[in-house]
Amino acid sequence: RLSEGDGVIIAIDLYPDFYNISETDPVYDILYGSVKGYHAVCLVGYDDNKQCYGGVKGAFKFINSWGTSWGLDGYGWISYDMLSYGEVGRGYGYIVDAGEPLYYENDFQYAVKDGEAEIKRYIGSGGDVKIPETMGGYIVTKIGNYAFENCETLTNVTIPDTIAEIGCHAFYACEALENITIPDSVVKIETGAFSQCSSLKTVFIGSGINEVVDPFGSCESLERIDVHPDNTSFASEDGVLFDKTMKTLIRYPEAKSGAYTIPDSVEEIGDRAFIYCDGLTDIAIPSSVKRIGDYAFFSCGIITEVIIPEGAEEIGDGAFNVCLDLKKLVLPDSVIKIGIDMCTLPDGYSPTTVYCSAGTYAHAYANLNCPQYEARMSVPTLDGGSEELTIVRDSFSLHRLRLENADGKELYFAVYDNGALKRAYASYSGEISDIDWEDIESGKAFIWDGNMKPLTARSIS
Repeated sequence: RLSEGDGVIIAIDLYPDFYNISETDPVYDILYGSVKGYHAVCLVGYDDNKQCYGGVKGAFKFINSWGTSWGLDGYGWISYDMLSYGEVGRGYGYIVDAGEPLYYENDFQYAVKDGEAEIKRYIGSGGDVKIPETMGGYIVTKIGNYAFENCETLTNVTIPDTIAEIGCHAFYACEALENITIPDSVVKIETGAFSQCSSLKTVFIGSGINEVVDPFGSCESLERIDVHPDNTSFASEDGVLFDKTMKTLIRYPEAKSGAYTIPDSVEEIGDRAFIYCDGLTDIAIPSSVKRIGDYAFFSCGIITEVIIPEGAEEIGDGAFNVCLDLKKLVLPDSVIKIGIDMCTLPDGYSPTTVYCSAGTYAHAYANLNCPQYEARMSVPTLDGGSEELTIVRDSFSLHRLRLENADGKELYFAVYDNGALKRAYASYSGEISDIDWEDIESGKAFIWDGNMKPLTARSIS
């Protein structure tokens, strides 16, 4: 990287020879005495023929941070050999990009690359800002990373149709910005381009956009995202952002409130699609959905119940994390993958109860990760009907067995050890409490009528 003009920050130990660097002794190349401290310098060049102590050649040039009165006007050399000593070269490899030359025009700092201008930084006073089409005679094609970051006085911005790309966090935390129109010329919006814009209410995406990377996170006032009908990659319906086929729900605006029914065309709820949607009171998920993305419903504070229908196969990491009022989460038998921390809540909040079928992947996940769950099984009876039995867990240690229709019936549960009865539980109320999970795994349940006549066709393990 030094040959490309970049710098490399290194950490070194300071032996007495470091303090001797001067015109007559320019190279830090002798290891003697005791260490005087630890320091960081930035390598800015190298010379394979630089003469060092003992006839050895090769040294790096570095700039120090002690002012121009030190060393060689603030610079010095350190031999290749010195950095090869573990006790001197403690660590290195932190790249300092030399970057491109920067220019200024009006309220903008910009750079030029391949004959096009990129806005690097806005340095004006905010208000209503119009980005120019050209700077220094070059067409402006990109709003660079962090260009308007933390410009709290920016109330409106007009983006010209020369812009093709809006960089990472370009308008991050522009707290007074209320509306944004992205022209048809823009083809890409990078990560977090408008995140933390707390007053942003509406976004219009032009026809040219073909890539967005979660640009609207933590926009608490965002009410709608609309897309030009001629856009070939994205679509919107009722202010909600989808891919063009309406198979992926990409972003639901945080300020929308009330209940929402996801369209039947949707097969995937994207990563962070409903994140921080505190006004969402109810969500209807269609059976077409196969995947719920990472943190899809993270911190949807007032939603109380979610039913994931049969057909869903994957639920991502933290999909329902910090949903503080979520009391009931129903998982289908079709789920075959669930990420970490699916529905974790902070200390002090009642845990979400997960509902699933016994013996499924969802049950196995709930048993390992969820403090509270109910796993239901349907048990065939001798007369061709069925009884519903539910494994209930109220904490990680103890379980209950509950017979859903217990009128006039006895629930009996037995645990055996090498064929010998070890423990037995019985209840006419239809519920047996305080059963260890080990007993649940190995025990057998029976359902009898009031005369001890068996109703189930087999024991329930």
